[in-house]
Amino acid sequence: MIDLLERLRGLNVEFDIVEYGNQLFTTEAVATAARLPSRLVAKAMLIKVAGNYRIVVVPGSRRVDISALGKLLGGTARFAERSQVATISGVPVGAITPLIALARPHIRVIMDRLLMSEAVINISSGRLTCGLNVSPEALRMAVDAQIADISSPA
Repeated sequence: MIDLLERLRGLNVEFDIVEYGNQLFTTEAVATAARLPSRLVAKAMLIKVAGNYRIVVVPGSRRVDISALGKLLGGTARFAERSQVATISGVPVGAITPLIALARPHIRVIMDRLLMSEAVINISSGRLTCGLNVSPEALRMAVDAQIADISSPA
């Protein structure tokens, strides 16, 4: 897969790489390593609705509202099968990132509205060992994300 960070640089999006030192799999671990509150760690998940895959991005302190997604997209929403994530997305399980849309434009991104009120959020880089601090508005524009209310309290 073409380097997602190079694609982001090509769009002139400013970001900071946050090295974790180890492979991290949980919001809590990323928040600790990045020294951020969990609400600023953006969780990205692969969802399937009506035969189409979407990447949904919500604050780390919240959960995906699967019912709201189904209503928004006009079908039954479900999380992608773990065994298929790497094949569909091109990144390992646990490293889903909205940047996938830069290499796979048929996979659209939906960002939770709450993320848009933050100055900076931390997203997965597509690798388990580092993340990116980026403006949510710059990210939205780069991946042409839809903004919607798609999270609920954890």
